[in-house]
Amino acid sequence: MSGAIIRLAEPADGPGAYYVCLKTGDHGADGEPFYREDPDALGRIFVGPYLAFEPLHSFVLEDGEGICGYALGAFDSRAFYARYEAEWRPDLCARYPAPQEDPQRWTRVEQAYSWYHHPDYFCPEPYEAYPSHLHIDLLPRVHGQGHGRRMLERLMDSLRERGSPGAHLGMSVRNTRAYGFYMRLGFRELVRDGTDTDGSIYMGIAFERRKPATEGGHGRGGGHGEVHTTETRRRGGTFGVAGMEEAEDAEKGTSQRRGGTETPWRCSHGVHGGAGGHGEVHTTETRRRGGDREEGDMHGGTARGHGGSGGG
Repeated sequence: MSGAIIRLAEPADGPGAYYVCLKTGDHGADGEPFYREDPDALGRIFVGPYLAFEPLHSFVLEDGEGICGYALGAFDSRAFYARYEAEWRPDLCARYPAPQEDPQRWTRVEQAYSWYHHPDYFCPEPYEAYPSHLHIDLLPRVHGQGHGRRMLERLMDSLRERGSPGAHLGMSVRNTRAYGFYMRLGFRELVRDGTDTDGSIYMGIAFERRKPATEGGHGRGGGHGEVHTTETRRRGGTFGVAGMEEAEDAEKGTSQRRGGTETPWRCSHGVHGGAGGHGEVHTTETRRRGGDREEGDMHGGTARGHGGSGGG
């Protein structure tokens, strides 16, 4: 296992986190070849607003080489999207014009710019039960070491401790490895959107607060009770009950259409979205057409969620 540490993100971590988003921006694979003209195009959707608006729920993984992963979440998804609309998106739209030519000819950078101008947020019901959302992305060098699972635990603990009753994420229907990983962590399927081959699955997890520790013992984290889902309680663990091999599989295929968790934005990037991920993001145009603009393309991060809901 590497000597990587998980910690709250700081403003100085922005470039490193954007780089992780880029390097996992092609369905979980390296997106750099597709975003050379603007390497931060996806990060402005799937990383920047979380670091700015959700500092208590933004975690990075850092090893001797630098930032190698992140787990990002929003406590109240609707409030997050409202703030994104009011404080983040106007600047993006002013700086990056929407592409005007035939969508079939758009580059991935142009697709990202289109998402700036035409986002389509999605929060699965019942919202009151799963108001938070999350996504995660990890670089290949830290796959298969349990970091994704631990990052999810840390992020979900932070949401639960603030009072969230549960969280949701989005992922591609094709991401069967991540699906199994999340089910084992206690997530359950909430709704499907799209087709059986080119659609999305939204999953939710309900947080349970254990009774505070009594004289005889301490809950994890200095006396705080642990968070257990019904499934993890049955199996005797907290959140991360999947084995290393299962976690590694999820890490390698959690991005949205890649999977990265995947945030619940319905941006059809088809790229990120992963464990944590970002949900999917569909633009009005892509929803009318029923899929990604150029299959094999877009990032997901929350645009068909980038985010690597990855496990591991």
